[in-house]
Amino acid sequence: MITHQIELVQQSWEKVKPVMQAAGESFYYKLFEKAPQLRHLFNKDISEQAGKLVYMLNYVVSRLDKLDTILEDVQKLAVRHN
Repeated sequence: MITHQIELVQQSWEKVKPVMQAAGESFYYKLFEKAPQLRHLFNKDISEQAGKLVYMLNYVVSRLDKLDTILEDVQKLAVRHN
């Protein structure tokens, strides 16, 4: 990503931050609506999972200009979710 693109993503994310938890929950509701076969993979109450999702998104977005500093963390996350 070029600097301008990173700035646009980070500016957009600032608008999501005040409603991060709701955005995360909305993501899962829409996911289960479109792919109900995935629902069984998650706890009935998805609020904790939604919180984890937006926490990680916040972490990645805040470091888009320093991706090399988070690569190991993101790789570990991928291994845990494989």
